[in-house]
Parts: sequence; structure tokens; C-alpha cells
Amino acid sequence: MEDSSAKKNDDAFPPMKGAALRSDLRGVSTAQQLLAFSIAQFCVLHGISRSFYYVLEQTGRAPKTLNLGRRRLITVEAAQQWREEMTATGEDNRAEQ
Repeated sequence: MEDSSAKKNDDAFPPMKGAALRSDLRGVSTAQQLLAFSIAQFCVLHGISRSFYYVLEQTGRAPKTLNLGRRRLITVEAAQQWREEMTATGEDNRAEQ
């Protein structure tokens, strides 16, 4: 018999795409995934490259990060605020060349 709580936890997080996301999220519980993302996880989940993330950071358009020791995390709330800001500006959000 399948554990219904395990299925419920699997549905709480967006479907994973690609081997990079699967390997980056391996061993991380659903609850942890829903609280904060590493920069790599954030990039995969938002469909951007890490290099583009750092361009956004240099131009002051990246989401706010939380520094925990040597780790930098992006909270779910910061990611949501970033998405709202990026869509509200109505400007071209591509990196300036």
C-alpha cells in the first residue's frame, strides 16, 4: 500500500525537470525545499542560468539572499517578491550586453 503522506509531499513541490535539478535537490526534504533555495536551485526552478543570475546580481536586479555561514540562500518569499518585481516593471529584463 502506498503511503498517502509521501504522495502529498511530492505534490507540494513543482515537478522536477532535468537531471541537474534532480541531482541538486537529492537528499533535501520537501519542507526544506519550500523554505529556501540555493542559487543553483533558484536558477533551475526559474529557468535561468547561473551566469545570468550573477548578471542580475551585478545590476541590482537579483532576489535578496540570506547568508548562513558560507551558504547563500534565497527564501521562497524573496523569490516571490523578485518575480513580482520583474513582472511589474514591464521593461525588458534581459541582461544588458
